[in-house]
Amino acid sequence: MKIRCCLLAALLAISTAAKSQIQPDAATIEYFNSKTYGEMMIYMGVLLDEGVLGMKKCEGPYAFDPVTFGIQQPLQFSPGSTHPISGQWNYRFKFKRCASEKIYNVQWQATPSRLPKPSLLPPGMSRASQSLAQTLMNAVGTAGVVLHGAPKDCRSLRVIDTRVTIEPTTLTIDGVERSGVWEEEWTANMCGFEFKAPLCLAPTAERGTDWMSKPCPK
Repeated sequence: MKIRCCLLAALLAISTAAKSQIQPDAATIEYFNSKTYGEMMIYMGVLLDEGVLGMKKCEGPYAFDPVTFGIQQPLQFSPGSTHPISGQWNYRFKFKRCASEKIYNVQWQATPSRLPKPSLLPPGMSRASQSLAQTLMNAVGTAGVVLHGAPKDCRSLRVIDTRVTIEPTTLTIDGVERSGVWEEEWTANMCGFEFKAPLCLAPTAERGTDWMSKPCPK
């Protein structure tokens, strides 16, 4: 398998500040640009291709482009360490292979003596945090059966893609004006049955998110 990594050229320009204001230091930028990190991302992309899309390995070349990232906990390195010994960050990247590409999202947790531990987020451009994404996955699974005709006995759900269909705006929901409301469309597969599920999401004053398994009111 041939590997070709497209490394970051201007990390500060693409860091996501919506969820976190922590900026990467020089050591973090060097790590994100390293061959080791690039190989780890390629390996993760191959695993996600198989797990999310059922795609088999191709001859390559494999490459990735960074899309956004956000640091929740600063990355710390010990002298001579290849990977950080502490820290947490989200990383959205465009995985390029087999004459096609896919956007994947991973949350990484550094460990003192091993490779960073990944937690998977739904692929695509969803704005949902990890905790919200888990809630929405359950909602999409229920909607798949109740609203979209997925097999009732299916216990397997794979989210294939997510996209934002309405950027944050002000909308009236149930007679109340809400700001920051946005809409997403999730494409999912349940036991071979593929469907698209609309979701309407609205931030709350308590920094949570209300959601509905239907399009936002227009």
